[in-house]
Amino acid sequence: MYTKQSLEALLAAEKNFVFSKFDMEDAYKLGSMLFEQGKKEPKPIAVRIILDDLIVYQAFQPGTNAENNRWMDKKCNTVRRTHG
Repeated sequence: MYTKQSLEALLAAEKNFVFSKFDMEDAYKLGSMLFEQGKKEPKPIAVRIILDDLIVYQAFQPGTNAENNRWMDKKCNTVRRTHG
């Protein structure tokens, strides 16, 4: 459960993750960095970056499956509905 303090900390941290620009090359660099970092975790990790309704980066770590892909589809649909 989130506390008011943890939510405030998340909102403050979010300000550090604003890009002055973000294009396909940036998406590739970020996705590749996340994928490489994911190799250090003992968990199956899937990465997808969408820019203007186009999947510009997608990668799956060993242990992922079709359910991970469906989950990312659901997350994308939620974002489209709430931020479209």
